[in-house]
Amino acid sequence: MSGKNAEADRIEQRFVLQRISRGARLYVADQPSGRDSDMYTWTASLTSASRDRGGRQVMGRDLKAMQERHWIAYDRALDEFILTDDGRAVANEAESKT
Repeated sequence: MSGKNAEADRIEQRFVLQRISRGARLYVADQPSGRDSDMYTWTASLTSASRDRGGRQVMGRDLKAMQERHWIAYDRALDEFILTDDGRAVANEAESKT
């Protein structure tokens, strides 16, 4: 991945973490090959509204990267991603820099 794309992904991921830390929800929007498929193929919806209202689309590569860094965890029962303690720390750090 080029440096430009990596920087764009980092900015997107930190934005998502900040929004979740402020109360937004990250709902699973699509799992084309089912719940046990590679998260890279999933999409999620970042929204402060209800699950049905849509929101900002988060791509699978960002979901997978954030999960691999232990910033988010998938809650199968809720069918959404939740912020971990590590993710909260990253969001707080990013917040303090803005």
